[in-house]
Amino acid sequence: MLSKKTRPELTEEGGWWAVWSREHCCYYYCRYADGSDRASEVESHWVAPWQHPQLKKREEENEKKARLIYSEIDLNPLFKGYSVKEDRSIMNATFTLANEDLKETFDTMWKEAGIEGLNGHRSVGGYRASMYNALPLESVQVLVEVMSELESKA
Repeated sequence: MLSKKTRPELTEEGGWWAVWSREHCCYYYCRYADGSDRASEVESHWVAPWQHPQLKKREEENEKKARLIYSEIDLNPLFKGYSVKEDRSIMNATFTLANEDLKETFDTMWKEAGIEGLNGHRSVGGYRASMYNALPLESVQVLVEVMSELESKA
């Protein structure tokens, strides 16, 4: 049984819940046939990405968010990314400050901008910007603006 808290809600877009698997080059999507909580009443299918336009649109939006944050990390001399370009995640951008003296200033700036949860992994440190499906592009733009503002202040 799925609880109402974990069950994806039906939306005007068709009520689809999606996960993209790069390894299989497929999308998995589920639609609740009657809105019940019983998992047995879930219809599920494997489809190629080009067969479901809503999922392709989501993929394009996620790639835009990743390009935006990584371009700021690459161009702004105050930041450096942890991952090499070919291994970068489109869901989690990890980076650090080139000058740790700016940490307190940067932390204050992103918190004042209303950003939460930017702390990096406990063993690596730095910062991790999680850009999962529900995060709008505008939220990534706010972080990029804060990073750019830090560059102009430094």
